[in-house]
Order: sequence, then structure tokens, then C-alpha cells
Amino acid sequence: MSEQQVRVLIVDDNMIDTALYQRFLRRSNEYQFEIISTDSGEEGLELCATEKPDCILLDYRLPDLDGLQFLTELGKRQGGATVPLIMVTGQGDESVAVQAMKNGAQDYLVKGTMTAQDLQRAIHNAMEKASLHRKIKEQQAELERNNRLLLEKNTELEQYAYVASHDLQEPLRMVASYLQLLERRYKGKLDADADKYIGYAVDGAMRMQKLIVDLLAFSRVSTRGKDPEPVDCETALGHSLANLELAIKESGAVITREPLPTVLADPTQLSLLLQNLVSNAIKFRGDKPPTIHIAARSQDNEWEVSVRDDGIGFDPQFSERIFVIFQRLHSKAEYPGTGIGLSICKKIVQRHGGRIWVDSEPGKGTTFYFTLPAAKPANAEAPEAKVQAASV
Repeated sequence: MSEQQVRVLIVDDNMIDTALYQRFLRRSNEYQFEIISTDSGEEGLELCATEKPDCILLDYRLPDLDGLQFLTELGKRQGGATVPLIMVTGQGDESVAVQAMKNGAQDYLVKGTMTAQDLQRAIHNAMEKASLHRKIKEQQAELERNNRLLLEKNTELEQYAYVASHDLQEPLRMVASYLQLLERRYKGKLDADADKYIGYAVDGAMRMQKLIVDLLAFSRVSTRGKDPEPVDCETALGHSLANLELAIKESGAVITREPLPTVLADPTQLSLLLQNLVSNAIKFRGDKPPTIHIAARSQDNEWEVSVRDDGIGFDPQFSERIFVIFQRLHSKAEYPGTGIGLSICKKIVQRHGGRIWVDSEPGKGTTFYFTLPAAKPANAEAPEAKVQAASV
């Protein structure tokens, strides 16, 4: 098997030591070394640029530069790129060599005790480490490029969803209006089949309108979101409950809450998040009026908010699926909706750097949890542990 060609730069002002290193390297059965040498740190830096060595053997004590200065200047000139470098020190310089390794050297050897095997092994390991480091940097760069491309594609898709849903609203509104007019004017004047078909068309147009409105809301989470600011969750929940006043009264829902914190969020999106979760609890209730409880607890520099209900619940195996856009666990006949509400919740929470998850069991209710950054250290604002009934 042919030997691998390796170019080594020796930077040492002691000619006897340099000659010794050369003899050690020529004994290698693994590599064929091409050796370049200099007794000057400054010239060594220049040779790094012109000769492109595969590895550097550097004496710490040079007349013009010490090893740490050489490492620092090499990093500047190469823009952060690393050449495998082994520091050679005298007896008692081990602490300096350790510092050199912290600054970028791959290894160090001690003069007077090293053998040919030590030197060859050190060069082999240094080159392996440098190769691994380069591969990691290349993979990181590739990952960053892929992330940028993914972000661009997601932005394009969100913009497309916004434009498509926005532009579709007007023609669909016209279709729905004329269908409703047709239904009012000719209902009962045609045969039963005609009434049924017109009813199907009206229902389909109305569901399509709702789908487009929800899709527009989904796209606006990213395209129309505001910068986070301190928001009182009590105030945001108040707006949510006001929007749900009719649904709360019709269902007989009993909503309680513990004192809620101030978080960093987009005020409108926080209200929408709470509204969707409370609305979800009202919709998927059992035979009795639903009981819904909102609470919060501090965790480091964020708040964990929970929305618990005593509704129908669902199988835990669907805990991830329910957050996927257009995914539904029930038919439209059982529970109306577009399957976008919880997707909007997830997107809002993720936009704020938080997490959202759910615990549920069939017939035992559901609890949604989400986290948001605290507006100030959470322990400075821990709310009292008491329960208040919603005045709705």
C-alpha cells in the first residue's frame, strides 16, 4: 500500500532538535513526510501561507515569537481556519503547552523525552482531529444553508397561503351570496331534489369560506405577527372570553382561573391562543355543561399555562396529530370546524419560542399546556394560588 504524502512544517530555532525530528519522521511506515523547516516564528507564519503544510511542529520558545503568539497570529491570518499543530516544550513547560491546546493546538510533546513513535502518533492524531473538525464545520455550514433554504421556502409558502386565501375570499363570497339568494328565492318552488342540491351547495360554500378565513389566520401568525411585549394574561383571557360570550352562555360553561402572569407575547396572538383553547374545550364537551380551568406556574424564566376541561377527551396516541393542520379526530357532522385551530395555537407558541403539548384520556377530559417567556423573572411575579370564577 502506498504511503500517504504529508507536508510538515518544523518551526524551531535549535538545529539539533530539528534534525532529530526529521530522523524520527523518516522512520514512519504510514506517511511519507515532506519536511519544511525554519528557525523563525515570523517566517513560519509566512510559510504557512505559501507552502500550505498539512501539519506544524512548533517550538514554544522562539527568538521572535512564543508559541501562544504564533497560534494567535496564525488564527488571524487564516481567518479561523486550523492547520494541525503540535506544540513542543521543554521540561517544566507543560502548563504552557496545555494553554496552547486551549488556544487551538491539537497536542504537545516534551523535548528530551519524546520518541519517534510519540512524534508519529501525535502527528497522526492531530491530523485526524483536524480532519474531524473540518468535517464538522462543513456539516454545520451545510446545515445552516439548508436551514436558510427551508426558512425561505416556508416564508414563500406562508406568503402564498396568505395571498391565495386573501384573493379567494371575494369570488367565494360572491358565489356564496348568490347561492343563498337562490336558496331564499326558489326554496319550495322546485322539487325536493333541487332544494337538497341547493342546500348542499350553500353548505359547501359556507364551509369553504370558513376554511379560507382560518387559513388566512394561520398564515398571518408569521406574516402579520407583532414583536413580543409584556402582556397581562388576565387581560388577554378577558378579551378571549368576551369573544366567546355567546358560546359560553349556550353551553353553560363554567370557567375558573387562577391569577395569571405577565408574559412576553404578541397581545393579539396571545388572545387568539387562549380563545382557541377555551373554544376547543367548549366544543368537545360531554353531556353536561363543561367546566374549564386556566392556571399557570413559573418555570425558570418562562411560564407554563394550562387549560383543563372535563370534556370527552381523546386517545393519547393522537396527541401529536391534533396539532397538524387539517387533521381531525371527528367528522364534520359530529363537531364542525376546519381542523386549523390547534395548528394556529402551535404556530403562535412556536413563534414565541415556547412549547405546546396535551394530556388527555377518553371520557376524562383534556389539558393543554403551553409555555411563554416571562416578562420579568418568574419568581418576582408568582401569582397567589387561589381560584376565581370567570364573570361571564
